[in-house]
Amino acid sequence: MATAVHHIKANGGNVHTSTSTADSASWLEAVYMSLTKAVIDGGLDAVAARHPNGSGALLTFDELQIIGAVGYSESVRSNFGKMLMTVSGMSADKAAVVLVKYRTLGGLRAAYRAAGPDAGKTLLAGEKVPGARNSFGRSLSNAVWRAFWADE
Repeated sequence: MATAVHHIKANGGNVHTSTSTADSASWLEAVYMSLTKAVIDGGLDAVAARHPNGSGALLTFDELQIIGAVGYSESVRSNFGKMLMTVSGMSADKAAVVLVKYRTLGGLRAAYRAAGPDAGKTLLAGEKVPGARNSFGRSLSNAVWRAFWADE
């Protein structure tokens, strides 16, 4: 991983160091919004033209090899599932419920944004877990909210 970070920095790329999961989520959301705006404003050619290496390509072959070597091939959804599993009290079955309903971290954050500041804490409370006796409780719902939104 250190080699990949060095290569990215040496070629003008940015590496973001997060202080929390919510910080990572905010940063990823900002990058996504920035890329979306760039594509809408000028298409992929405009994005490629701004690449720091000046090649006009979205990625050089060397960059593509580095990305592949450090395992970036996982889907956004599977990474979100791994992030959910870091929350204390989360089980694979409960994480699956969140993944089915919100699909990605961006989907969950959009739901928090729509729910408002206080309602987000209990957004997941009461969600049914198939085959389980109990559902999401208020405590776990609040823990997920703290992990992915509380710093906003």
